[in-house]
Parts: sequence; structure tokens; C-alpha cells
Amino acid sequence: MTIANETLMALIDGELSPEETARVENELRSRPDLAAYVEQQRELRHRLNASFEEVMKAPLPAVLRESVERTRPSLSWRIGRILRAIPSGFLWTGVPAAALACGVVIGFVLSGNTLMGVRDGS
Repeated sequence: MTIANETLMALIDGELSPEETARVENELRSRPDLAAYVEQQRELRHRLNASFEEVMKAPLPAVLRESVERTRPSLSWRIGRILRAIPSGFLWTGVPAAALACGVVIGFVLSGNTLMGVRDGS
């Protein structure tokens, strides 16, 4: 059995489920070349994390924080983001259905009719 590179990287990053981790580590016992690669990558990850730990724990510079706080997304960007989040089927069915319902209600109100058929208290 061959182990995909993506699976090895997920193992190194700790992103596999416990069952999948056990399966891959079991496979690594029969593949010393891959086991050595995984150990090398884990050690590299550990050294990189240790090297940048001080930087990652440092507070965000005030200039950068203020710049981010001043930058607000434009209204058109926010509306576009909302519209992209709406399922496309809703735009083709939900919006016309809502428009039809509003038209029926407005038609009844403007014609003086009510939905119950009672007018002027009679």
C-alpha cells in the first residue's frame, strides 16, 4: 500500500482522525524510508515553531492594528458577499415567490378588499 503525500502531510500536521493516524503509523512501520521522512518533517516543524514562538506571541504593532481598524469593507463588497452566500436556487424561486405574495397583498389592500371578504363591518 502506498501512502499519498497529502496523507503524510496531514499526519505530520496532526490533522488525521485517530483511526486514520493509527492506520498510517502502522503502514510506516513497514516503510522505514517514509517513517524517517515523517520524523524529519516533524522535527523541522518543531524547530520552526520554536524559532518563531517569540514573534507569534508578540503583541500586534499599534500602527498595523489601527490600519486594520480604519479599513472597513465597502457596502458593495458586503452586499456581494451576502449575495454569494445565498444559494442560487433561492434567487430563482424564493425572490419571485415573495414578489408575487407582496403583489397579491398590495392588490387586495389597494382594491379595498380584505382577505376575509368583509368590508365596512358587514
